[in-house]
Amino acid sequence: MPRLDPDASGCRVVAADTDPKAATSDGGSLKDTKRIIGSLKEGAGKDGALPGKDATAKDGAPIDQEALRRRAAHLEEELAKLKASHGAFLEQTAGVAAVRIGELEKALSSVGVDAKVLNGDANRRGRKIEDEKNSIFGRGGPFIAAKRGAGIPSDGFNPVALFNTHADRLDNLTAAIKTLPLGEPLADYEVTSPFGARNDPINAMTGIHEGVDLGAVTGTPVMATGDGQVVWASWRDRYGLLVEIEHGAGLRTRYAHLSKVLVNVGQHVSRGAPLGLVGETGRTTGPHLHYEVRMGDQATNPMKFIMAGQNVLKGQ
Repeated sequence: MPRLDPDASGCRVVAADTDPKAATSDGGSLKDTKRIIGSLKEGAGKDGALPGKDATAKDGAPIDQEALRRRAAHLEEELAKLKASHGAFLEQTAGVAAVRIGELEKALSSVGVDAKVLNGDANRRGRKIEDEKNSIFGRGGPFIAAKRGAGIPSDGFNPVALFNTHADRLDNLTAAIKTLPLGEPLADYEVTSPFGARNDPINAMTGIHEGVDLGAVTGTPVMATGDGQVVWASWRDRYGLLVEIEHGAGLRTRYAHLSKVLVNVGQHVSRGAPLGLVGETGRTTGPHLHYEVRMGDQATNPMKFIMAGQNVLKGQ
């Protein structure tokens, strides 16, 4: 999302990676604000006060002081309306972002991922000043006096800061979610064996199935469910031909029984990138994809991630 520069002469929209001091605006808010301020200065003296009763314009004609005062009052009223309207818009937009943030955090919680841990660096950067007072790290830098009218309004509410805080949080969550395995590994499939306890399809003994079997015809493309790095791309015992991806935050995915591998170890892949083709290599009774999601070294139900992704990714 874009960020806003809390400039006293107008709220400028700037990109998240842009230096606010170098930003410009094509919108009307900044132009209107500068026009109003310029008009006020036009009729004021060097100290900003209105001219005296005997003042004259540059061409020598007398100045209508009452008309000038009315004009100044009107412009001040318009400027106040502009600021109020802009603040209300920012507050409303921040509210929409907050709703989306809540949806994402709820979806992540449903699969056992703590959004605060996932986005820990951003949270640390956004700690409250009160918390930093007890930090072992220092603060400092040269003092630069704030311009008149800049900073937090007298009522303590800063709509620009609120908007930027929510924009930062939403962007950080969106970036982190790209790496999570929330996609579907196959475009079309049938669940032939769920995650958890089951009767083994080969020896009929009760065992634990650490993934989910997704039935599809041989040669069906298998896709990465999240951004990451390939850490395995070859034969692996009972898995047969296997691709394993490291997604970060302790998450890995495995795609087994492939008939062909299409990636190499060390390769970075994006969600939806082809990894291989469905097959029946390894310990299997027929063509299907054995798909695992592991948190640390613990297998977890992949369908929770798929179901969460159907909610999260709809807004991406």
